[in-house]
Amino acid sequence: MDKKGKISELFLSIQNIWKSFKQTYLYKLVSRFLTTICSIILVILLIVGAAMFYFNTKVKAYDKKGLNYTTPFGLYTIISGSMEPNVEVFDVVIAVDEDINKIKIGDVITFISTWDINYGMTITHRVIGISKTDTGEIQLTTKGDNNTTADGSPVTQKNLVGKVVGRLPQLGRLQFFLATKMGWFLVVFVPAVIIIIIRKDDM
Repeated sequence: MDKKGKISELFLSIQNIWKSFKQTYLYKLVSRFLTTICSIILVILLIVGAAMFYFNTKVKAYDKKGLNYTTPFGLYTIISGSMEPNVEVFDVVIAVDEDINKIKIGDVITFISTWDINYGMTITHRVIGISKTDTGEIQLTTKGDNNTTADGSPVTQKNLVGKVVGRLPQLGRLQFFLATKMGWFLVVFVPAVIIIIIRKDDM
């Protein structure tokens, strides 16, 4: 038998083994498990994508009217160790829209910094002081739990994003991974292909 014939025989043997395996209970169990997991992943990605599209559309629509639109909540990935050990790098915090009058000392908030050092950046720090200006405007003094000094500028209603109500440990790693071509391939494309293959085999 020549080399080409041996390769054909090998592929035929593999095909026969695969057909036999498909008839086993183990295959059905594995296929159901993979289908369920892949479906969950795709549904979550679709929900997140739909929510992002909805809020982005809302923001653009309000901008055209000259109005500000505040989302009811936001997810923010922590990229510095200023809040360790309570909030670690790559944790994702959930911040909900909140009136500054309801913020208390000890609350963790997310805000847009007006400090020269990190101007315009989204920061998540703890409130360590509350004061009022001569005009009655409330100002919040903030500090990272892992920092030795307070932030250099106060937080007002204008740059307050929201109050942190939850934390998703290390979810940011998945976010950064999905931003890569390999991450998109493994988390989106591969599960979709697996579902298609399994569904096709079950027909």
